Amino acid sequence: MILTAILFNVVFWAIMFFLLYIPVRRIMRIQQTPITLIAKSPKAGTVKIRGRTFMNEEVKNSPISNKKCVYWDVEIKYYRSSSKTIGSWESVSFDQSSQPISVHDKTGSATIMTGEWASLNITRKDNITKAQGRWDNLDTKIKSVLPQGNTKWLNNLGRLHVIERIIQPKEDLFIYGRMERQGDQVIIKPSEGSPLEITDGNEQKLLSNLYSNVRGKIFVGLLIFIGGMWLILYMK
Repeated sequence: MILTAILFNVVFWAIMFFLLYIPVRRIMRIQQTPITLIAKSPKAGTVKIRGRTFMNEEVKNSPISNKKCVYWDVEIKYYRSSSKTIGSWESVSFDQSSQPISVHDKTGSATIMTGEWASLNITRKDNITKAQGRWDNLDTKIKSVLPQGNTKWLNNLGRLHVIERIIQPKEDLFIYGRMERQGDQVIIKPSEGSPLEITDGNEQKLLSNLYSNVRGKIFVGLLIFIGGMWLILYMK
């Protein structure tokens, strides 16, 4: 029994270290990186900037709410549940505007490339279907921007969320990511080893969101640890 408990502890804490190392390291790097004016940013490297989106020809209308924006994305989530009380929302489809986001401060401008490995913590989002949506009940406008073809299978998923997020013109953004210069142009883009963080709030909002994710993993991990130790010590 003692050997089993020791092995369980070793495996458990090794898994917890693996799950927490990357997000905690990301938080520390964000905190340690100074805020840089765009014109004074290096030729290459990780930067942290504040900028405002332009009000120009990049402005478009979001596909569902039809609001003016410089960026939009639409995501379908369904509620996956193994019981009546435990479950989680999981993504089955995601689409976003193709144009990059341009921001400026008092010294210059930068182009922000979204896409894979980009994390957007956006306040302006609409849960189109609330918690009651099923595919057959969604209106034609929503269906037109979502996956084409045979979509009846979505009804088998039960509850759906259709969530649209936008970034509006003349909106202040906080951005953390890896940049490079192409001539006089500053480009910030994500990569597998250097994810991009964008929020329409401030640095504290971004850090609070990241800390919340870490605390959630710790809480779930502790529950698993307590349950596992109880089974090992008291179950025969």
